[in-house]
Amino acid sequence: MERKVVSAERSIAALKNHSEAEKKRRARINAHLDTLRSLVPGTSKMDKASLLAEVITHLKELKIQATEASEGLLMPLDIDELRVEQQEGGLHGGPCVITASICCDCKPGVLSDLRQELDALHLIIMRAEIATLEGRMRNVFVMSSCGGGGGDTKAHQFRGGRHPPGLEIHT
Repeated sequence: MERKVVSAERSIAALKNHSEAEKKRRARINAHLDTLRSLVPGTSKMDKASLLAEVITHLKELKIQATEASEGLLMPLDIDELRVEQQEGGLHGGPCVITASICCDCKPGVLSDLRQELDALHLIIMRAEIATLEGRMRNVFVMSSCGGGGGDTKAHQFRGGRHPPGLEIHT
């Protein structure tokens, strides 16, 4: 009989512990829902399911607004990238305009190596933009050839989208 009393006491204690844990869990959920209600306008009197649906809608709208607001901003990408595009000219001996975009990790010496390689191309740098964010960097250069259709082999390779041999982008 003692054994049944002990196990009944254990059962009651386990039930109380479970009830207390469940009560704390519900209190945490309700506190987080209250926080969501305070962050999203017009949700102070909504039930839980409607509140969550409204929060999802609101987050989607904010994501669209953030995307629209960042258009045209120079932001580093999460992946390494080298992109070269010929913009205009280059025909009949006229100057050629090239836009080069390089995205990689920020590392010591990257900018000086990049400058060295660009100097070797014998192009005129018309504009340079550099952006850094969380250990990543993005560089955009707008360059022009001096004018001739002939010229440097490295510059022709660069215009063709191939990076010069000394310029390596590593992850």
